[in-house]
Amino acid sequence: DSRHLLASAEKIAQGEGSRIDGYFEDSADDPPRSRMTSGIREQILSAISAHLDQDGKVALDAVGDAAVQHGISLPKLEDLSNQLIALQTTLFETSQASLRADFWASFLYREAKKTTDWLATAQSQNYKLPPELAKQNLDLQRKTKASIAHLSDTQERIATCIPSGKGSDPTIQLVTEEEEQFLAVLSHKKDLDAQLMVFQGLPSDTNKARDEVDILRQKLRGFTSRRDQAFESLVEQASPVKRRQ
Repeated sequence: DSRHLLASAEKIAQGEGSRIDGYFEDSADDPPRSRMTSGIREQILSAISAHLDQDGKVALDAVGDAAVQHGISLPKLEDLSNQLIALQTTLFETSQASLRADFWASFLYREAKKTTDWLATAQSQNYKLPPELAKQNLDLQRKTKASIAHLSDTQERIATCIPSGKGSDPTIQLVTEEEEQFLAVLSHKKDLDAQLMVFQGLPSDTNKARDEVDILRQKLRGFTSRRDQAFESLVEQASPVKRRQ
């Protein structure tokens, strides 16, 4: 009820003040009328304050303090509400940043404590190296040597691939010669492929392939012998001596 009464009184006061300001707008330099305006406002505010209960007075004082804090001469509840919302937002963001800072501080404290404890343990006389550390060290040295050897091999390959000295830049003649050599190698490869096509149907086992080749050779010799016999018989039949007999 006090809040509704305060809001209604504020609206009435603002309406009366606006009407009085508009009425005396053209005579603002007239001291008697200005004093009359301020007197009416003071009477209205005094009447409002006199009829407020304790909660209303506290609310009015809070509104006045908020207006003074934000530098607002004629405070409006809407403006004060926006300012309070902005303050609440800033307060929430600040609290979140503070929580994050506390989290990082506790995390760093735990890590620092772990490091300090480990350092104290390592510096003590009873500290002994882990038994698997020697094996890990040997494995690491072996991997390092293998990497160095691989790196040296790679560097040598790169050095052999990179041309050195003057006059080693490719020329048209050099490219032409390389192309001719490549075409010759390609032609030789085609000839070898043609020769290999003959043995394409043979088994992969060498002994079986040799036996199959021998069988094919025997068949070839048989066909050759039959061909020769057929040719000789044809020659004998066509011979004139044979016809006279």
